[in-house]
Order: sequence, then structure tokens, then C-alpha cells
Amino acid sequence: MRSILSTNAFLALLSLAGSAAAVLPTISECVHGKGAALAELASCGHEGSLAYCFTSLPAFFEASDLESCLVNAGCTPAEAAIEALWTLKRCERAAGHSKSGEADSNKVADLRRRSPQAAATPATTPRRARPAGAQLSCFPTGVLKAKCADDMWCAKKPGHCKVLNNKLDTSGVIVAILFSGAIVFAALGMCVLCWRDSKRQKGIRARAEAAALAAREREKKRAAVDEAMGAPRDGGDGGVKAPLIQSYEEDPFREHQHY
Repeated sequence: MRSILSTNAFLALLSLAGSAAAVLPTISECVHGKGAALAELASCGHEGSLAYCFTSLPAFFEASDLESCLVNAGCTPAEAAIEALWTLKRCERAAGHSKSGEADSNKVADLRRRSPQAAATPATTPRRARPAGAQLSCFPTGVLKAKCADDMWCAKKPGHCKVLNNKLDTSGVIVAILFSGAIVFAALGMCVLCWRDSKRQKGIRARAEAAALAAREREKKRAAVDEAMGAPRDGGDGGVKAPLIQSYEEDPFREHQHY
């Protein structure tokens, strides 16, 4: 059975040898524009990887570039050679470059997987797959993500969605008025508290200034009294100072004493 597959691969390589040069522009446009459909028709390889590789090929490519896409997507080299040939033939038929006989044979070959019919064929050989865990070439892909509708409100938990009401009704107006009034009263309360605190601070400063002024007045009076008590009593020459209170020593048994 392996000899049959090897023979098919050899024939495919011979067919591709004649097209080693760059393919026709119409075929190139077919591969670029219908990459997803061609990847879906391929019998091997990852469909997403093939579609990305087909659409990312340069403007002028060769059949070996198609084989590289197929090998990177998971096909064996023999399968890649056969699938590259079929891919080019499909685009040739779509572009009208193939003959009528080849078109009929290609049409039958395209339907080999979609409309199988009983025929005298040898037993199929199992296709050799890549080992488990083998990594394919990277390619971008899309990921589905849940999105809430514009007229719905969705929670993080699944199934918790509500109709979103963005219209301002009577209850919304009342709530808006209440919130506005609360904000205004809060602002007025802050202004009143600030005014009272400022007034209290001014009173404290005024009392402190009055106390300081009274203390200075007391100091001035004390200094004046001390100066008056220390003035000279003998006419101002500063020699002898007389006491403010004079004491007289008299005999208490003496008559006609003056007290």
C-alpha cells in the first residue's frame, strides 16, 4: 500500500516540476481570494493554518510554497505534494485555464469526499499522522467573546441580564431633584461651619490682643509707681532722701506730748 502512495507522490512531483516557476497571476489571485474554501477542500492539514497561509502567500509564488503551507499545517511531504497539485488544478479550472477533459476529471476528484461511490479500488492505506503533541506553525485566529446587547444590562454571572432603561421618567426627575437638594444643603452647611469657625477664631484673637494690651498697661502703671516711690525728698539734689513716714521717740510718761 505504501508503494501506491509513493507512486502518487512521485507523479505529483513530476506534475509540479513543470510548474516550478511562479504560477499565473490569475491562479495566484484564486489562491489568495479563495484560501478559506481551498483549505476546507484539502484532505489533510489544519484548516485554519492552511487558510491563513494561502492568503498570506506573496503575489508571485511557486508550487513549493503551497507544499510548505501544507507541511506546516500537518500534512506529510507526500500528501503535501498531492494536495498542492489539486489546489493548483482547482484554481486553474476556476480561472478557465484547464481543458475540458481535465476539468471533468478534476470535478470527479473534487467530489471524492463529498459524494463517494462504490468502485473497484484497492484497500485504503491509513494516513500517517503527526505524533501526539507536535506543534504546528502559528497563525492568528478569532476567539468568540460574549457581548451584552446595547439595550440590556448584563452581570458577570451568566443569565443575569436586565433591560437597560436610559430614559428619564418621573421617578428619575424626583431622584435627581433630591440628590441636587442634598448637594446644595451640604454645600451650605459647609459654608456655615466655615463662617462660624472663622468668627470664633477672630474672637479668640481679639481676646488675646485685649489681654496683651491690659498686661502692657499694668506694666506701665507699676513702673510709674516704682519711679514715684524712688524720687528724692531733699529738694532734688539727690544727696539725702527722707523716709515717707517719720518716727518720733517720746516719753510716754511725759506731760503735754503731741501724738
